[in-house]
Amino acid sequence: MDTYIKHAKVTRITNHKDVQVADVEFAVEGFDKPLLAKFEKPHGASSSGSAGETSFKLGPVYRNDADQTLDWYNNNLHDAYEDVTAELLSSSTNIYELQKDQLEARLLEHGDVKRELEEGGF
Repeated sequence: MDTYIKHAKVTRITNHKDVQVADVEFAVEGFDKPLLAKFEKPHGASSSGSAGETSFKLGPVYRNDADQTLDWYNNNLHDAYEDVTAELLSSSTNIYELQKDQLEARLLEHGDVKRELEEGGF
């Protein structure tokens, strides 16, 4: 069992400028709130990738600092979402010393994330 990632789930799949984008909420040790990872799949890329490689690419990782009692409707038009990719992968918070591609693989392997992406048309 991977203790670095406590939970992960796909929360939304959408299209943005001919690119499919998925939001994956996950919790990791060292961060008190869940984080939001953006996965992208360029238009025309297959789910299985080539030669066993995945076509799901991890983009930025965000922390939502909004107060849920005030932002209960998940308003994404403000600055509550802070890019924490560098902080997440820095040596002080990265207790498992993961690189971005390793984090990508672990998120896709966790629970039903990859299946949900594939079944969601991603």
